[in-house]
Amino acid sequence: MRLLIALAGAALLPALATPALAQAADSSSVVGAWELTYETPRGETTLKLTFIEDGDTLSGTAETRRGTRPLTDVSVDGNRIAFSLEFRGRGDRSFTMRFTGTVEGDSATGTLTGPRGREIPWTAKRVAG
Repeated sequence: MRLLIALAGAALLPALATPALAQAADSSSVVGAWELTYETPRGETTLKLTFIEDGDTLSGTAETRRGTRPLTDVSVDGNRIAFSLEFRGRGDRSFTMRFTGTVEGDSATGTLTGPRGREIPWTAKRVAG
């Protein structure tokens, strides 16, 4: 009977510890520099992303052809990542693209949703800062 209780306790221990470990690894799994690529009707577009962790806050920037832009609504949940990037067009026009995806080690894949709801696949890889 004692052996059965000990085995049951040992089986439960990883399940109890896993959420805390996953939470601790969440944002640190994306911190650093990334190169994200997606295809548009005008050709391939590559963005250099940098994710920064400051305490409990995760933020970032994207280097685009029009300069460096802040990432907004950055979140990580396990290996899932999401963030938004606002682009300014001509005049007062602007639009936001929402990126969601999955991080696996030094690579990530996902979908970006454009201003008209069009979904475009993207890939990313970690690069030296």
